Amino acid sequence: KEAKTGQANFQIGFGGAGSPIESPNSGFNVKGTVADTNLFGTGTAFNLEGTWSKDEQTIVFHLAQPWLFDKPFSGAIDVYHRRPSYDQLRNVTSAINSKITGGALTGGFVTPPRWPFMNNTQMLASVGVDSVSYLNTPIVSLAVPLPRGIPQSVAVAQYAHILRNEFVPGEYAWFAFNFEQDKRNHPMHASRGQKWKISPKIAIPSLSTDSVTINHDTLRKKIGYGKLYIDYSWYTPIIGEFD
Repeated sequence: KEAKTGQANFQIGFGGAGSPIESPNSGFNVKGTVADTNLFGTGTAFNLEGTWSKDEQTIVFHLAQPWLFDKPFSGAIDVYHRRPSYDQLRNVTSAINSKITGGALTGGFVTPPRWPFMNNTQMLASVGVDSVSYLNTPIVSLAVPLPRGIPQSVAVAQYAHILRNEFVPGEYAWFAFNFEQDKRNHPMHASRGQKWKISPKIAIPSLSTDSVTINHDTLRKKIGYGKLYIDYSWYTPIIGEFD
């Protein structure tokens, strides 16, 4: 049965401008989304999101085809520009606003059902490049009791040094893999079966060899990390088959 697969949303708002209001556009924000899970009837997934305000400009573009060349191969491209804010840090005067710009290419396939092991498993590999910068430097404002013998100035300097090492700007390349298998008896109302997902990600230390000096601290613009995400779910009825 034919069904609508596309959507478009547009939103205009005003709020959070503070008092007094610095300018008419300080609390003005615009958001828009255009998406389709079956673009032009080809089965291609398309998503474009954008947000604009005085302190936040975000755009995300995603294009994916889960059935390339009439085979169980998939491909996707992502381009993004995000402005996340670290507003949960304590003992700082204001939130740290960052700017992340990058893109990624993804390819993968679904294993044949005849495989004795790892059958019907989605395997994806991604490669991307990110550039990270920060719009403001963390300013320490300690409001907690300090251990005996540690002066306030020393504690502030040490904490500021830690924060500057945590929020170092730079560019880096990353590689990610995704392995996922779904053996549940229903994708929405599962009562039996299992589902698992393993996603490792490795970021190669920064493409840049430059350094940056912040408050007499010379920090090398080297960003690198490793992440491993594992999720496993097992379903079985504990009262009745349909309860």
